Amino acid sequence: MADTAIIDIEEGTDLPPSFRHVYDVWMSLPKSPDLPLASGFSLEFVPSKLLPWSVLVDIITDPLDFRYRFWGTERTNLIGAEMTGKLLSEIANVSMREGNREEYVEVCRRGTAMLCRTPIVTRAGLEASRLSIRLPLSNDGRAVSRIFSAVDPDSIDDDHYAYYGTIPKRGI
Repeated sequence: MADTAIIDIEEGTDLPPSFRHVYDVWMSLPKSPDLPLASGFSLEFVPSKLLPWSVLVDIITDPLDFRYRFWGTERTNLIGAEMTGKLLSEIANVSMREGNREEYVEVCRRGTAMLCRTPIVTRAGLEASRLSIRLPLSNDGRAVSRIFSAVDPDSIDDDHYAYYGTIPKRGI
């Protein structure tokens, strides 16, 4: 299966409805001078359908790592682990750890909003992918210091849960 497809979000990029509002909020944040300030972004801006699929990541430097400040409940259900407060380097699944690292490093390098189509191969050998949005935030307006990320809930199906060996929770 191919590597992650990383697409810079530009004017006219077709976004799934689940991403449109949070992207528009991110675009409306003041840039000081180049990037939206992390202090201007709140999880309260994230639509209720998307919040459980969201994460907020703090960039740790020297050595480079990423700490999950917030990890949504549906992400926990999907992978079978709560990651709030943990480092990316602590993820045991090498494929998940390195795939996220690659995408986070690209956000830091580019300093732009991105869509990522991440391929997976299920335990049954089926190929699937999940779509996520990555939005950089900054403490100083120049360097990326935090990343908001969310998986498109409409791109997740039973194959994704099977990949992680979990079962989707249904109902209340």
